[in-house]
Amino acid sequence: RGTNLTLAEPLKAQLDIPVSVVGNISDPDFAEQVLADGKADFISMSRALVADPELPKKARCGHSEDIRPCIGCYNCLEIMHDTHFFGCDVNPRTGREHRIPKPAPVTNPKKVVIVGGGVAGMEAAVTADACGHKVILFEKSDSLGGLLKLTDGDSVKYLLNRLKNYYLTQIDKSNVEVRLNTEADANIVAAEQPDVVFLASGSEPAIPPIKGVDGANVFTCITAHDNKSSLGKRIIVIGGNMVGCETAISLH
Repeated sequence: RGTNLTLAEPLKAQLDIPVSVVGNISDPDFAEQVLADGKADFISMSRALVADPELPKKARCGHSEDIRPCIGCYNCLEIMHDTHFFGCDVNPRTGREHRIPKPAPVTNPKKVVIVGGGVAGMEAAVTADACGHKVILFEKSDSLGGLLKLTDGDSVKYLLNRLKNYYLTQIDKSNVEVRLNTEADANIVAAEQPDVVFLASGSEPAIPPIKGVDGANVFTCITAHDNKSSLGKRIIVIGGNMVGCETAISLH
């Protein structure tokens, strides 16, 4: 966080003009601390406002928990360069505001069943609820969050953990009926007589056909996080991309 503070602070100490700093400062509390510590005079934000253009307003009104957090993925730039329009991984309206209006009450509310309590399921649930639909969210485990639950024990992924907590807060503030420990099947869904069903049951990792890959001591990055205490002291990570590097840092 605050990747440019080491540059801004000495400049502010030497200059008699205001100094503004930018660079992964997306948390209002952190921004206020930067100002209070005298490291800069102004805070500039870019990606944080792509994720939530209303960030300053929500912070000013004391509702920082409602700020849709930037996860620092840089896909706002990737999407723009590849498709020539703006986009955001955590805000589906970014760059499409003219086509996707803000959720507003509908005249004909429907009964909506959502299967899966990960990011996709929670986004669908809070959006449908904001439109006035009756929403039931089924989750087979004992908590919401999907794959992002692994961030609770991984300090490297603190930005993704903020995203998970944002969604949990929005669910708590909504009228969504959450049913945990319920693995929805056709009969359970049909019993609700829904008008609409969202299937957001997640994905499975692609396992390469490597000899020995099915061994008891072989884990995916996801299951490795779930079994940290039983991995032993000598670990090999196969794959040096972002996932492999972050997993290695976390386990180390």
